[in-house]
Amino acid sequence: MKTRNKKYFFFPLITLITLTIILTYPTTETNKVIIDGKEYLTPNTEISIKLEYEHSVELTKITEEYEIKNCEITLTTFTWPGYGAGLPSRPEDTPSQTKDESGNYVARNITLNTTTLKISMKHRVNPKLTINNKEVESKEEVVVITCVRTPLIEILTSRKLPQANDDT
Repeated sequence: MKTRNKKYFFFPLITLITLTIILTYPTTETNKVIIDGKEYLTPNTEISIKLEYEHSVELTKITEEYEIKNCEITLTTFTWPGYGAGLPSRPEDTPSQTKDESGNYVARNITLNTTTLKISMKHRVNPKLTINNKEVESKEEVVVITCVRTPLIEILTSRKLPQANDDT
């Protein structure tokens, strides 16, 4: 009887340990998006971000478009009307700029040497932020951290990125 009782004790214990390892150990690379302190994980390895706002003094339109792909953050397009405060100060600051049909300056494909993108929203005039073509509301700050090793169970139980008109 003693041997049989040991089997019944060790079997659930071994099963519990095995299940714990299976659920917590496997990891994958994700992107963590933090919107005003709320964390979201996305298993997508690609994220597109578009930020449109008005320059706080000149009230001219500025557009920044980012792409996060393969653990790299790239400013794919930065459009602004002219040089000055809060913008590139001189043409040498953005050597790859061109002009678009509206006369705005455009810089393209600038790889940022970081895995974290922080976008402060609280001092922007009329900001509009879209993530993966879905408008996202933020009053304070949006942070995107790429290449985060995340357990699969955490991905399954995490918040998903807000969809347009979501109240999450």
